[in-house]
Amino acid sequence: MKKRVCAFALSFALCAGMLSGCGTKASDASSASADSASSAASEASAVSGTDNTATTVEEAQKAIELVQSSLIAAANDDAAAFKDCFDESYTEEEINGLFKSIQDNVKNGYTKYIVDHIVNSDGNYGVQTILYYLGDEEDGERDFKEVSSLKVVKVSGGTAKITCETAAVNAVSDAIADKYPEEYVKVSEAGGNYADFTNTLKDWTWINKSGVIEGITFTMPYLIWQNDDGSVSVLVYQRNGTDGTEAASTRTLTATDENIGSIFTYEFTSQELTAGKGEAYIVTVPADKVETGDKEWQYVSVYVN
Repeated sequence: MKKRVCAFALSFALCAGMLSGCGTKASDASSASADSASSAASEASAVSGTDNTATTVEEAQKAIELVQSSLIAAANDDAAAFKDCFDESYTEEEINGLFKSIQDNVKNGYTKYIVDHIVNSDGNYGVQTILYYLGDEEDGERDFKEVSSLKVVKVSGGTAKITCETAAVNAVSDAIADKYPEEYVKVSEAGGNYADFTNTLKDWTWINKSGVIEGITFTMPYLIWQNDDGSVSVLVYQRNGTDGTEAASTRTLTATDENIGSIFTYEFTSQELTAGKGEAYIVTVPADKVETGDKEWQYVSVYVN
């Protein structure tokens, strides 16, 4: 059967507010600081991946530090240092475009960042970058906005460079694909109903449970698919960046399609989550709760309230 790529939109709630695009309101339990993109690089995040040998951990650290250095160079208007982070697979025009994009984001208030290693394959590392803005607390909420991307870093002979070399990009793409739930892969390859919000967000932190933002808690949907029995599964990623335990609570998961209307509204219980932790899990909506049966999806939005 020919594979069908679903078109979709992403919308979701971060605690008290609704998000559409990149802006939202998030409940705040404590104020906290994060690294500024213009400050010295912080201690790199713990690494995880397909290979945890000492060599891999050391290389992953190099990859993280390189991407951090590129952010700092752009924030400090150091074009030469920024360019030095990339290999020859990038054109000068592409490097200049990335440089300007980061500078524009910093000027717009995205001065905090998270950099973490997501996957690795044969010396090629997928490194997640989240530039974000976190406002002051107001009425129990904080304004939170993020811009995310995934960089491919090739480490060879002790040297790390950001690359867009086809073989390296494919190696990282394949390593990421291996992390997707088997059920989702089966449905997507068969051309069934599915959507991947990960690609829209450019955020793969659910893979290694990273990207926890200090001071806020939020839960987002990343994948949705319809199973053979008519039920619908949603992979959600719940993060607790506060200094206290986030209690389990009743949440509402809603999915709609622009053409066929409401797919479902379904209550589920979130997980209890200790401070600074993230947890990805699958919520499955029974077939008898799916309002659209097996009708084809075209443009899907998913919300967590």
